[in-house]
Amino acid sequence: MELRILGAHNCETREARLTSLLLDGAIAIDMGGLTSSLTLEEQEGIKAVLVTHHHFDHIRDLATLGMNRYNSGPVSVYALDSVLDVISRYLLDGTLY
Repeated sequence: MELRILGAHNCETREARLTSLLLDGAIAIDMGGLTSSLTLEEQEGIKAVLVTHHHFDHIRDLATLGMNRYNSGPVSVYALDSVLDVISRYLLDGTLY
């Protein structure tokens, strides 16, 4: 098993990224700095995402990953219903994306 820590911060600079982990190149845990840390090819290898909670530093790249993978098939997103509700209502409601 390989765990890559892509980001572990609640702010972002050139040297520090928002919270994101990648397990075996296929499972993302949180999505704060995911797309800024991975190549498009690496992003295409992601099969599932686990979102721990709805704070922006954990969900920011969810929409970007979806756009980057548009022709690569779906990604399963797992989270508590309350977290998915916030994501659907405020991030993916059609207003921003």
